[in-house]
Amino acid sequence: MKKILLSLSLIATAAIANAQCSELFISKYLSNGSNNKAIEIYNPTPSPILLTGKYYLARYKTGTAGTPVPMTFSDTVWLKGTIPSYSTFLVANPEVTPNSGNSNAVCDPRIRAKASGTTGQLGNLYGTYGSSTGDPTYFKGSDVITIEKKVGATVTIVDLFGKRGDVVTTAWSSIAPYTGGTGMGKWITKGYLMVRKSTIQSGVTTDPSLFNPLAEWDTIAKPHTPADTAALYNLLGSHTCNCRITGVKELSNSIISSVFPNPTTDNAKITVSSSELIKSYFILSVTGSVIKEEEFTQGKNSFNVDVDYLAKGVYFVKMKHVNGQASITRFIKN
Repeated sequence: MKKILLSLSLIATAAIANAQCSELFISKYLSNGSNNKAIEIYNPTPSPILLTGKYYLARYKTGTAGTPVPMTFSDTVWLKGTIPSYSTFLVANPEVTPNSGNSNAVCDPRIRAKASGTTGQLGNLYGTYGSSTGDPTYFKGSDVITIEKKVGATVTIVDLFGKRGDVVTTAWSSIAPYTGGTGMGKWITKGYLMVRKSTIQSGVTTDPSLFNPLAEWDTIAKPHTPADTAALYNLLGSHTCNCRITGVKELSNSIISSVFPNPTTDNAKITVSSSELIKSYFILSVTGSVIKEEEFTQGKNSFNVDVDYLAKGVYFVKMKHVNGQASITRFIKN
């Protein structure tokens, strides 16, 4: 009996491992006010993935206040082309001219410049699915967004942002049950750039029991200066994921690593700590470029790094440990 149970456990573990780094998922969700909205899709595999005729982006649009997010989508957009390995496909809001006299309704051209396409700019790139109309990139903080895959008559959800069936007050929030009501913390899915954590290697394929937006996402608040806005938009178009930084087998899920303070500010140092002795480390940009590296003659559990010279943005610290394993953690420079 023990051998049977062990075999079943190994089969289950192998199935979970094979599910990682094997399918598209949403890597960024931008809701920066007005129509400055975009969804970034990431290919975590070592091979290109063909989008045309297979994948579409869908929105499950919230109705009137107090009604649940529907279980059927309101509008979709087909994706077209190919995403190279470890690369992104950015779908931006198509609003390029003032809407109903509202000059603030135009999607920022810096977002569109990063985009793989918008329905407004590249009508031949997208098309509606079935009888749906509209555009998923007009999402509110209370809408569900999915990537769906259609092969023949079979449709599957490969990633899901939000939770269908929830009654959401404006946006999902930071405190359980996360639906944005009184006492549920800050609204997270409205007014933020949300970046999928580098440890996430696959999408959410079914509605969660609760949608905690901070469980799989880091958040960068709406910027208040032109420089901050430019830095925010520069994060679009690339994603850092453990699938690329190092092999799945090399990374250890048992090593606990942290950065303090996080987020950090100008004229500050960060302290990186780990539960295992650190042999060396690399600081990486969101595009995977090595910014700084250092090796220690003797292993240590923590070290300090001066980040005063870094521009504002998201960075990663990859550590090699004395025991031969590796780990990675993320920090934000504000």
